[in-house]
Amino acid sequence: MQIIRRNRLGNNTEDITSFSSLIPRGGPVAVIDGYDVLSIQTTPPLEPPIKLPPLPAPLPGGGQAAGAQPALGPIGRPATRLFDVLGLPIKAAPRGITYVASRKMFVFNDDAQTNKLFFTDERGMARGSIDVQFRQAPDFVEGLGSMSAAIPRFGDALAMIAIFNDSNSPSGGQSRLEIIDLEGHVLKEIVPEPDVAQLFLTGVSFNFPPNLRETFLVSSDDDNVIHELDFAGTQVGQFTATARQTGFIGLEGIVSVAPNEIAAANGFAGLLEVFNPIGVPQVVDYRIGLGLSLPNGLAWDSTTNEFLIFGLDRLRPDARFVARLATPLDSFRLAIGTDLFARKVTYLPDEQLIAVGHANNAKDNVPAGILLFNEQGQSAGVIPTGNVNKTAPVILTYLPETREFGVVFRKDDKTHPPSKLRRLQRDGTDTGASIDFGLADIQKISAVTFFKPTSTGAGQFLVFDNTQDMFVVTDFNGAKLNGPFSIRDTLRVLNPTAVTAITTGPDAGAFAISNGENSEVVVFRL
Repeated sequence: MQIIRRNRLGNNTEDITSFSSLIPRGGPVAVIDGYDVLSIQTTPPLEPPIKLPPLPAPLPGGGQAAGAQPALGPIGRPATRLFDVLGLPIKAAPRGITYVASRKMFVFNDDAQTNKLFFTDERGMARGSIDVQFRQAPDFVEGLGSMSAAIPRFGDALAMIAIFNDSNSPSGGQSRLEIIDLEGHVLKEIVPEPDVAQLFLTGVSFNFPPNLRETFLVSSDDDNVIHELDFAGTQVGQFTATARQTGFIGLEGIVSVAPNEIAAANGFAGLLEVFNPIGVPQVVDYRIGLGLSLPNGLAWDSTTNEFLIFGLDRLRPDARFVARLATPLDSFRLAIGTDLFARKVTYLPDEQLIAVGHANNAKDNVPAGILLFNEQGQSAGVIPTGNVNKTAPVILTYLPETREFGVVFRKDDKTHPPSKLRRLQRDGTDTGASIDFGLADIQKISAVTFFKPTSTGAGQFLVFDNTQDMFVVTDFNGAKLNGPFSIRDTLRVLNPTAVTAITTGPDAGAFAISNGENSEVVVFRL
């Protein structure tokens, strides 16, 4: 295995924490961004200490008055990379990070193993894990916070946001706070009041001492509001973190860094805001790469010798597009503007067309299927797939030898498990045939690409299965030819979101993967 080049294209911040053997005063702050832990120095604290303002008085009709919006003030201090977390037995990039000062250890969670917490020392060396003894196992986990500096009576306990599916909630979920000791015992479960519990909470921090009341702060990826809750889950205060840029919405991590300062970070912007609710916020810039985040689709355009990559702009998280990424991985330009219903991208070299998998969008009358575009980004038709499957394609690749699409749908019947690639004709008609990669011990196709076309129609596939940390080379019928290879050990990635064969140009014969967890592209040869 030869890594030719790799580059992180953008930020994937999940959580932040203060870390110091002493009570932190103005930093530093550690950020878990993809697999990397970054250190950011914040400003010295301001005086005097303050409390969060109380909730504003309700307006007629049930609304609330908006608070003052303080101006921004840049700081401009570069971030230092401390270590990565790939040495931990995690299966996905952590959603939470916190620091236990008394133990001089970082703590991480794993959304693929919601009942586990993992520890490292300050250098990133693994220091064991614990099993959390939940009363009810959560469906998702998010931010972490440490109580050791904030509320001494709880000792070294942690707080973690746990999210449970809830059909009775308008959002379909309920967010709770789990108070956990370092042996994994759940000391207390806090269910916030309904207006907060139905949000998808992402960040948690205990209010910095001294404070007149024991409270903690929570934030959501849905908006820029920070909520102050007491230990009964009642909201006793809130304020809005000023938007750093137009369209900047959602907070992934928050932490109280001093008696009067709070730091907050968005998932993709690469900006850490440090502010007090009545002062002037300041911003630390830790942007990574080109600003192309969450690359969940990748294909090779053999006409222009460029990658086609599906992702989002760091400052427009609600917009999706297909970009043309240069082969050095150092620049990109817009190819196609899409929407939140777009899923994957592939390329039809024989017709010089770009194909995008798309979920049903009843509002704009776009059915579930495959959208086609020419090289100029203009629509070239729609291939509906609703007659085959009503759900969206989550795997999409083109088979040039047979002029077919290989597709895996989000939900399929028992005859098409996630190890099988459906073969659809060029017009979307189901051929009734599929390629069963179960022959190569694949349980779930995470990413797949066709390569080595032959005159006899006997090309090969490179297939990834993230659930088993493996990828293999198969023949056209799905039988294993080479492998398995460990994704983690060979590519330093946990969960690739797409793979493509490079068929033209200097790197012909190589492959590339995109990694949505780390906003990264890796080019390699077998």
